[in-house]
Amino acid sequence: MIYVDWVEHVAAAIARLTADSGWVVQAGAILDAVDVTDETTMAVFGAIADLVAIGVVEDRTNQNYLADCQSLRAIRQGAKLSGRWPSFMKQWLDPQQQDFLGRVVEACEQRREGYCVLEWTTAEDVFGDLGWQIDGHTPLNVAQSLERLGYVETQLTLGGPSRIRPTYRGVVRATKAIPTEWHSRLIGMVDEWETTTVEFKRELDLGSPAKNGEFAHDIAALANSKASGRERYLLVGYDPKTREFTTSVSAAVTQDRLEDVLNEYSDPSPQVHYFTVEHPSGNGMVGIVEVRREAVLVPHRMKRDGGKRKAGEVYVRHGSHIEPPTQEEMVSLLAEGDRARATQSTGLLADPRVPGLPRSTVK
Repeated sequence: MIYVDWVEHVAAAIARLTADSGWVVQAGAILDAVDVTDETTMAVFGAIADLVAIGVVEDRTNQNYLADCQSLRAIRQGAKLSGRWPSFMKQWLDPQQQDFLGRVVEACEQRREGYCVLEWTTAEDVFGDLGWQIDGHTPLNVAQSLERLGYVETQLTLGGPSRIRPTYRGVVRATKAIPTEWHSRLIGMVDEWETTTVEFKRELDLGSPAKNGEFAHDIAALANSKASGRERYLLVGYDPKTREFTTSVSAAVTQDRLEDVLNEYSDPSPQVHYFTVEHPSGNGMVGIVEVRREAVLVPHRMKRDGGKRKAGEVYVRHGSHIEPPTQEEMVSLLAEGDRARATQSTGLLADPRVPGLPRSTVK
């Protein structure tokens, strides 16, 4: 079990117990509720300390008695701790702090069957693991800079190395940055719904020529359409009528599978990146197909027939609708692609983000 799941588990147990007991619950009852052994007692108290630190649990007497509060009431109603994650991401970290924190979490997070504990390491060992030179008190200085932000806790020893371990806040910051960013983005995208650069699907069901052709048609339309920015998205798991998240994306959908379908049905194949993030409700995984629009590749055409989609056809998005381009749009797409390919062939310095693509063509 990873640490963020373990803390969520302990928080849910405390929420249940405070409801049953009225207002206050003894810590000993929590140990019984989460079915711990002597080995896991400290893991429970570690989770409680982190819950107190982030304001989810009210500690009345140094973990002997824990009081009910609004946060626990919210958890009883289904709220997740992930709702607090965006606030953990607001503090700016420089690259040294980010790398240091990431290594601290890797070194200290000890996953076990059914629970997780954060053990101690030393700031000096973290520097050594990262291959960094130790210069005076630099390891301690970095550790204390993160401690002031609430991401780690430290213990000083007389004449010895500085002990350090991450907090729940630090574990989230080091391991959940992408899901947290997408929690906020998903809310905004759903509010705006389908646009020239965003499309929603209930599910991504591939396998037949008709379904594969429909997917290629959707992705090509996103890649062909002109709009600000290079990224376009197909989001999977949402009901098109209610706009509610209803269906966790199938595990059968993978990067390789999507690329195989696009290579078979699109000419040229659009560049895509597929990944999943947990829905903010915690009720499943949203599938996200990120489509990169590259001028040197437009226009994307259907490579072969697929259901209603015929070989040679070109599609664009007009707002939320997918249609063949107008004559003017088609002329513009052809000219855009020709210009980009001509520029690429001049041998200008390639952009490191896109193999083979000149810097001057990156928007």
